[in-house]
Amino acid sequence: EGVYVAGVEKDTPAENAGILPGDIITKINSNEIKSFTDFNKIITSLKVSDKVKVTVSREYRSIYNNIDLETELKSR
Repeated sequence: EGVYVAGVEKDTPAENAGILPGDIITKINSNEIKSFTDFNKIITSLKVSDKVKVTVSREYRSIYNNIDLETELKSR
């Protein structure tokens, strides 16, 4: 379950947070991600000032990445 990361664009919040192609996003903050619909619903509800904790599965391990959307979006 989760959303497969097919690729990560350069200089994006995902890249800066260490998310890699092949990762599977399983949680955003405390919300379980079971489908792209879950992922899209949560992503579209976020605001620029939000701090986000993303949990990904990588090589059978859970990895936690913190993203400060305000910092990331202002730098773009």
